[in-house]
Amino acid sequence: MRGSSAATHTIIMGNFNARVGQQTAEEQAIGQFGHGERNEQGQMLVDFCEARKIVISNMLFKKGNRWKGTWRSANGEMLNEIDFILSSCQEILTDASVLNKFTTGSDHHLVRARINMRGSHTQWHQLVRWQAPKKPVNQILNQIYTSLLSKTS
Repeated sequence: MRGSSAATHTIIMGNFNARVGQQTAEEQAIGQFGHGERNEQGQMLVDFCEARKIVISNMLFKKGNRWKGTWRSANGEMLNEIDFILSSCQEILTDASVLNKFTTGSDHHLVRARINMRGSHTQWHQLVRWQAPKKPVNQILNQIYTSLLSKTS
């Protein structure tokens, strides 16, 4: 922000049920360390991030494949990366990883990001508590995608 000593950064995290896959040459939202194939929800998430200049932190840092999967199928055979931490400022992110040994009672693994606010003129004005959306995430992503398409047309 020009003329201001404080900047605002947005961080969004959660289960997007989106397989983002690997970065294409023109994409800025995804780092070079994605894996797997992209699905429809993954494309919507990438489009959302690209339009808002948001980065997907999970894809920015090199990790072994066993440290990327955030969801495991009931039979344990399928492992997907569908939970993400998004940030409006790549510079504050120093690491992102999956805590796959931590038992949550869920088929999802915890995702964490390390954020460095030192040396930044950022102030945390408000801590927003997460609440489960009243609509399924796919409906929310579809609404966001539809609104993006209508604004670009």
